[in-house]
Amino acid sequence: MKIKKGDKVLVIAGKSKGKTSQVSKVVKSKNMVMVDDVNIFIKHVKGQGKVALQKPISSSNVKVICQSCSKPSRIGFKIENNKKVRYCRNCNAII
Repeated sequence: MKIKKGDKVLVIAGKSKGKTSQVSKVVKSKNMVMVDDVNIFIKHVKGQGKVALQKPISSSNVKVICQSCSKPSRIGFKIENNKKVRYCRNCNAII
């Protein structure tokens, strides 16, 4: 998966489309990510009332925002100094 915890992302699909926030958790087995303040549901719990729950969204519904060009972009991999690194496909900067 190309998205990691702590990445700043833009939601490109769903009811939270257009929001930018940080990734708080990555679920690699399901190819999903938990993004702060995105995909929040209200659950009614007996004795507690309404409880806000956050659910994961598919990683295909978010784009990583590059720190150098500040644009949402796709992520690529390349090898530099015998290490695999992520880079922005817009400006070729290492993320």
